[in-house]
Amino acid sequence: MSGSKKGRRKIELTAEELIGAMKANRFLKDAARDLGVSYPVFLREKQRLGLDAKPKELTKRIKHFEKIEWTDEDFIQEMEKIDDGLPKTIGYNTFKYKFDESIILIYLADFHIGAETTEHKKIAETIKKCKEYSNVKVIFGGDLIDNFNTYSVGGGIHQQRIPVTRQKEIAEWICSYLGKDKVLGVLSGCHEEWSFTSDGFDFSKYLANKIGTVYLGKRAVLELEIGENIYKVYCDHNSRWWSSENICHGLKKTCRQHIDFDLGFGAHRHVPNAENTFIRGKMVKTCKVSSFKRPDRYIERIKTPEAPILTQCYVLLAEKIEPTWLGIVYFESLEHALRFL
Repeated sequence: MSGSKKGRRKIELTAEELIGAMKANRFLKDAARDLGVSYPVFLREKQRLGLDAKPKELTKRIKHFEKIEWTDEDFIQEMEKIDDGLPKTIGYNTFKYKFDESIILIYLADFHIGAETTEHKKIAETIKKCKEYSNVKVIFGGDLIDNFNTYSVGGGIHQQRIPVTRQKEIAEWICSYLGKDKVLGVLSGCHEEWSFTSDGFDFSKYLANKIGTVYLGKRAVLELEIGENIYKVYCDHNSRWWSSENICHGLKKTCRQHIDFDLGFGAHRHVPNAENTFIRGKMVKTCKVSSFKRPDRYIERIKTPEAPILTQCYVLLAEKIEPTWLGIVYFESLEHALRFL
């Protein structure tokens, strides 16, 4: 008939035919022959009917490696597991201590161990003095190591006397030498942060954990109950706000707008300073501590004057005193404070 299309008859097999032939024959080619079709047609029909060889898994699947399939309730429970027991801060935001006696509190920061211009002997002498007197307590306020590496800024990597690994060994020895009962907490400075940027290793947290003291993250408040008085001590490395004409400006603004405290410590700028400022009905003491590093190439470039190296500290009195701020007494040097306690 004109217009009609002629060609080979389309062969379609049933699943029952294929399965029966495969059961009756060891080889697929023999099964195709029994069905009277070519081997390619047999394979085509086998695939079309979904009768290809299926892998049988003998190894148990590990859920962690598999595609996530959750119901609404499963998802909520899984998210709760992630939260379970985990703090939402880098380190402790607050931590409380109690002392029965008056103490000398010294905030040690900006050692910059390993830098060419650091006074390493001065660091050693200060640490030894802290160790010798039981009532001297220490907070490490960051930048204990110079730590210039490929992730740091500037050319400081070329002005280090010892490699970073050695710097870390010395800082670790200092913390272990003073010990948990001496060191009330460890903060992370910007120079330690370069290690975290490099490989996620939090060196300051490591130091705190090494001796069993508390890791204070980037900033925190220590509430010190000393005798009958309670002193809230704010600890920071680099305050949010900065003024070259008002060194403690950032600490004071933090107290006014964010965190209430009686005594605030900061570091970072390498310029020592201490102020008493009347805030919300009380006298707030603020202190930017000295560095143990003399001006380096960067400091010389920006023309910052050389600042004195001080071991600033505060005596916190235990006997009941009103108003409380009178129990916070500033000294420019640890040696001077030791004469009074």
